[in-house]
Amino acid sequence: MIVPRERLEALQSHLLLLFTGITRTSADVARTIVTNLNARAAEMHALQEMVDHAMEILLSPATDLMEFGRLIHETGSLPDTPGDDTIVRGFTLAQAALDAELAHAMGGRVDDDGEVALADSSGPVPYFNQAVLLRPLTSAQDPQLTRVESFFASSDGRPRTLLSMWPTPDLSTRGWTLMGHPAVREACVFGVPHPKWQERPMAAVVLKEGVAAEPDELREFLAKSFAKWQLPDAFVFLEAIPRTSVGKFKKIALREQFANWTWDQ
Repeated sequence: MIVPRERLEALQSHLLLLFTGITRTSADVARTIVTNLNARAAEMHALQEMVDHAMEILLSPATDLMEFGRLIHETGSLPDTPGDDTIVRGFTLAQAALDAELAHAMGGRVDDDGEVALADSSGPVPYFNQAVLLRPLTSAQDPQLTRVESFFASSDGRPRTLLSMWPTPDLSTRGWTLMGHPAVREACVFGVPHPKWQERPMAAVVLKEGVAAEPDELREFLAKSFAKWQLPDAFVFLEAIPRTSVGKFKKIALREQFANWTWDQ
């Protein structure tokens, strides 16, 4: 299958590489899949149809890549599919369980209705005050977001995070965004080559009309929620951030634009 370059870049802009904390060899994966293979013929046929559908999505520029994300989710939701058959679902459930364990240990609160797992550790670390989506959001008006916001309404303004293994709609209107500074309309953080550290984060920022902000001010704002090594080393102010054909930030274009950035030594 040959995917057009623009379509491939759009797909890559949606992908997230992460370490699940789950160690499995290829032999372990294969052993899980082939167990009782004859009894799972219907499931194998369904997966084959999904592969065909995935190819159609990738080769159709007019089709929203959100459909590809939903299809990946479906592969982990087939009837009678073991929980560890997909790394994505396995990681999601493991993260939800870890959040709940930490919250219990710290005297916090937890809730889980099978669609979103909620944990509030009562502490200042955003990663420990987390909503883990167990299914993709349908839109920015998804009722699960209302449930999440209601759960954290009593958290006294403590920072919290929303973890999704699938492409999500723009949630900035509901406050779920890194663009929380009052002067920032939109922002995107991406990696740029660095002479000493190989690569360091840079933030591309679009300010709201008629307002101003300085890099030190934005860095101080982010430092309330992130460790020092996670903060952008440089800020660039743009009129607009390039986007892919499906509306996502085009980080590849930003990396190319600022590949020769001169860092302060």
